[in-house]
Amino acid sequence: MLLPRFAPARAPIVAILLIAAYAVSAYASLEFLRLPKGGGAIYLSNAFLLSGLLLLRGPWRTVCLGGCMLACMTMVALSGWPVVYALGTGVIAGIACSTGAWLGRKVLPQPSLKNLRQAITILTLVIAPSSFLSGMLSATWLFITFDRPIFPQALQWFSASLVGTSMILPTLLMLATRSTAPRPQRTRTETVGLALVVVALLVLPFVGFNYLALMLAFPAANLLAMRIGPKATALTLTVVNLSAFAFPFLATGSLLYKVAPSVGAAMVLGLQIYSVVVFYNGILTALAIDQQARTKRQLERRTAMARTARAEALEASRAKTEFLATMSHEVRTPLNSILGFSQLLGRRDDLTVDARHQLGLIHSSGEALLSLVDDLLDFSKVEAGKLTLDPRPASLRAVTEDALAIVTPAAREKGLAVAMTAEGAEGHHLFDDQRLRQILLNFLNNAVKFTAAGRIDVRLSIRPAADGLDTIHIEVADTGVGIAPHALPRLFQRFTQADSSISRSYGGTGLGLSISKGLAELMGGWVGASSREGEGSAFWVEVTLPRTAVAEAVDVPQENETDIAAHILLVDDNAANRELGASVLQMLGCTVETAGDGREAIEAATLRRYDLILMDVHMPGIDGLAATRAIRQLPGAAARTPILAMTADVLPEQIERCRAAGMIDHISKPIKVERLYERLVF
Repeated sequence: MLLPRFAPARAPIVAILLIAAYAVSAYASLEFLRLPKGGGAIYLSNAFLLSGLLLLRGPWRTVCLGGCMLACMTMVALSGWPVVYALGTGVIAGIACSTGAWLGRKVLPQPSLKNLRQAITILTLVIAPSSFLSGMLSATWLFITFDRPIFPQALQWFSASLVGTSMILPTLLMLATRSTAPRPQRTRTETVGLALVVVALLVLPFVGFNYLALMLAFPAANLLAMRIGPKATALTLTVVNLSAFAFPFLATGSLLYKVAPSVGAAMVLGLQIYSVVVFYNGILTALAIDQQARTKRQLERRTAMARTARAEALEASRAKTEFLATMSHEVRTPLNSILGFSQLLGRRDDLTVDARHQLGLIHSSGEALLSLVDDLLDFSKVEAGKLTLDPRPASLRAVTEDALAIVTPAAREKGLAVAMTAEGAEGHHLFDDQRLRQILLNFLNNAVKFTAAGRIDVRLSIRPAADGLDTIHIEVADTGVGIAPHALPRLFQRFTQADSSISRSYGGTGLGLSISKGLAELMGGWVGASSREGEGSAFWVEVTLPRTAVAEAVDVPQENETDIAAHILLVDDNAANRELGASVLQMLGCTVETAGDGREAIEAATLRRYDLILMDVHMPGIDGLAATRAIRQLPGAAARTPILAMTADVLPEQIERCRAAGMIDHISKPIKVERLYERLVF
């Protein structure tokens, strides 16, 4: 079996061709030595045997070795050398080339020539050792059979074999290597010009311009390397070297034939080495250019793959966001009725104790479901990098106390003691109080959830960090079940809890701590935890915040402190939401009209004057956004009617679309009485 360039069926043909090439080149070298005007010979034959031993597999390798050894013995015998000497030269050729092929298979698992490293490896670890071994063994055999001195003969044989093998073996390996690189593109003018260069190198020595051919060799080799690729360069330079520089007897006007009588074998050998240098300069340059082109193509492919992967990731992220937005809307719509009506029913005085308790369970279950939906949306925002902060002056102590007050009733129901300590200068800082409260509530809710007995302590520490900055450290410690050491590193990863039994025993998705980590990092801070299994845990958040002036107090009226005598149009396609919204607004002292879709809203706004329009977004026919844009085009005061989005859409881009359509603000479903009252007052 051969290297990929040759099919296995062609192995016999290739083996026969290599044996024939070996025989012809061996005979040519021997005849060159017999010429009266010849200089030092070069031996090409070992290159063909080496290539066969490297490229062929199985029995055809043995056939090539035996055939070449037999060809060597035959050619030497036909040239008039004794049979004993001819037998020895065949054996020496087999030993030297087998050794070189063995080394080649060790250093190159697949004997090919595609890059600079492989070219240098073949020259230094295959050609040079086999040529050295061939020279030493041949000189020793000459000494034994003809009593000739070893070292001069060894040097001559080594140099002759090195020069010849270096010119032929790389070319054969390159031709036998399958290449996936596209062929260099050339214009017709370039093709003609390159052909003229090659012809000039072949012809100049025959018309007396010997040294001009030598001077043109290097730039011509570089030009070929840049324009015709490694394989074509190697083949072309091999032909040029053999015909113009290496074998003077091939043409009576060749360069070496003319200079040999006057300068002798040393000059011939020098010119032959020069031809090898030109050859290697050309193929190494061609390989370097080809390798650079391959690297560029790989980079382009990887860049294209990266762009495709990025586009797919963006599409997946967009699809995930759309899915979450749709699911959030669909879940919030029924939750609006569940929480809204349970809140309204809870204000009645005619409920029994059991009914009020059961209503409280309904409301708390709805709140838990709403918290789950909010966590999924917040996690999606953190993952997509779309979560933004809304910093404003606020008191850290007030925010911490507010978060603690929210969970205190649940803690006391379990018999847990709750305490807070504060250390450091109090004052106001510039930060997003809602997001910091969210982090603290995640810590506090976990503390209440996982603590069966004992206490929960909250510690607030404010330390000066630099001019105008303070380092804020807030820790929530409990005496709960604690966390195993192996589970601590995974706590702040998404969808992660200490073990699989937690979600069954306590509930939750494992998103709260991951969201808290993302929020803290968005603030420029970090979160952490410490715990002892069975003794309790401590979770903390640390951020650096700028000090600021005390926020200007806003006098917020208490719920139902003053009726809101406003004429409001409530637009919603869901009958339950219209009924709930009308009940809440009427409870706040408003007069309410309702519309079931955008078309009815436009007609009502055209006929009557309203103080406020509460507009749902997703409706059949004309949706809330289109209805808002249409109302803004109405003549007179109707176009200036304030429109407030009241929708289950809560993603930032959805809210931005509402504002872009002409809405003044946004209130999300499920609607809470307190939140709606704040929007109507301000």
